[in-house]
Amino acid sequence: HPPPRARGSHCIRLAFGDQVQWVADGLQSIGATGEQSAVTFSSLVTLLQRKQVSVTTCVKDGPLGSSSGFSTNNSAGKVMEKSAIRAALLVLIQHSIVSVRRKPLHGSTSSTNTKSAPCAYRYHPERAARLDGCRYARYVEHMKRAIDPSAAIVVEILLLHGRLRTVDVVLKTVQQMQQQQQDPDQPSSQHHKYTARETVVDAMAKLVRGGYFEFVPEISSPSSEDDAEHEFEQPPPKKKVKTEETPQKGSRSTAGKAADALATKSGEDPAILNLIQGNAQYKSTLPVDAVWRVNQNMFHDSIRALCLGRLVAELYGHKVQAAGSLVTAALKYRAFLEHSKGSAAAAVRSSDSSFFSPGDIVRFLPKAVVQVMEGKASKVGESVVEVITKAFMELSDLRSPIVVRRVGEDLFEVAHASLLQYLRKRVIHQLVEDRHGQVAARIVAILSQQGWLESDTLAKQVMVPEKDTRSILHELYRSRYIDLFQLSASHSSKQFYNPSTSMYLWCVHEDRLRRKVVDDVLTASRNLRLRRQHESEVVGREWIERARQTFDDENEDESDKMNQQKFELGLERIDVALQQLDETLLVLTDF
Repeated sequence: HPPPRARGSHCIRLAFGDQVQWVADGLQSIGATGEQSAVTFSSLVTLLQRKQVSVTTCVKDGPLGSSSGFSTNNSAGKVMEKSAIRAALLVLIQHSIVSVRRKPLHGSTSSTNTKSAPCAYRYHPERAARLDGCRYARYVEHMKRAIDPSAAIVVEILLLHGRLRTVDVVLKTVQQMQQQQQDPDQPSSQHHKYTARETVVDAMAKLVRGGYFEFVPEISSPSSEDDAEHEFEQPPPKKKVKTEETPQKGSRSTAGKAADALATKSGEDPAILNLIQGNAQYKSTLPVDAVWRVNQNMFHDSIRALCLGRLVAELYGHKVQAAGSLVTAALKYRAFLEHSKGSAAAAVRSSDSSFFSPGDIVRFLPKAVVQVMEGKASKVGESVVEVITKAFMELSDLRSPIVVRRVGEDLFEVAHASLLQYLRKRVIHQLVEDRHGQVAARIVAILSQQGWLESDTLAKQVMVPEKDTRSILHELYRSRYIDLFQLSASHSSKQFYNPSTSMYLWCVHEDRLRRKVVDDVLTASRNLRLRRQHESEVVGREWIERARQTFDDENEDESDKMNQQKFELGLERIDVALQQLDETLLVLTDF
């Protein structure tokens, strides 16, 4: 696999094991990754059963070392059965890595034949690459700051399970909160069980309204008439609108009776159902039979708003007061309108989702910034919206990079493409400097701006001797960061090659440079994960097992304690490096 696909394959292996990775690699090798490409279960089984599982004695990941595109499995001489392949597919479908659709029969367009047609599976490598512990931890920490710790626990539960029904999300989150309360190392506030349910339902409603959760079709269960190809997604049936009866005095409400009846029929928790059915907002936002998954695009847009806001604060914070907070609030507002479920947001999406007015973003500003704006407005006798409008007008006059464009009298647009391009250039410049030095990074920057140059001309602009410049140019060329073009002075095709009469021009193609840098970062991330896996499973197995024990007399020796601390410090350094690489990938690929 190339590095992007290898990263997704390795993430699947770490999360679900070798067999699920084997099935995912099989889907990729068949070519079920395009928009219209999909394969049936029978073709997948035929391919996987023809590939014998090989034996490996070292800890390594198979896709980069395998010419067939398959990973190496530790189970020797075994061929996956249909039941194991079916189970692996269900795991991939559960986490939205594989999508399923009915493949219509040849020459048939009727709905009856479509329902009886076999299932077709399509693999999504970009979703597999997001199946990352560092990325999940970033989502959880972001949610602690964006909403509250209870919402962060809800997000963590749904990330681990892929997709869940409404009641299951609430129930599993409450259980997780109770386990944290029993753990003495986890400081948390004491909640009653019923109070915890209310907190979780309220946090989940905020997440759904904010666009952090999205509704997905549920996975239907197999029927007795289905063969091997029974996993498919179907939309839930439409709800029937029922008129509510007025409850009589002394009797329970209709919502409570309906919740008890539904709980008795489905085996759900009646307390959770009463909370949802008894509140009009929760009932409309959180349908009981709905299936949810985390909307990672909303998380990426929200984190991008913070990153670009910090960039603007660094560049122009000394010129415009609260410039970074204003840009972050504007980008959060646009992300909210794009991903939220409200009718007002849908109306704005249908018109235009890139423009905003200063009055729209006030509720997305931090409270401290709003207080500063109110104080400034009271001094000059203006409103907060007018102060924010003046700030955006000042930002619209700034160039290199462009921050805000004024498109109307009170309408503005954040130039997020320009800011993102500037941020990516900075990241690439820093990566080239870390690998090849400051002079090499300066050479790449000059070639990106001026195009094709000879080595002697480039040496004068870099202010480095020509001999050193040639050496650095060849290093960058070997790393595939720059391109070389040979231009012969002779127009005759019969004349032999003569280097003295040829010109050598150097140039940087930004798209190629970015792809090469991304591949290098992915390769480094993969190598670090393999290193951590080796340290955990081979080198530090004894330390990990000893840390799980509750006896204190195991670590009485001082040298033993120091060795264990060094091992834990090494793992912590690897984790920090992985988080930094994941942040770099967010900027270069996901934003």
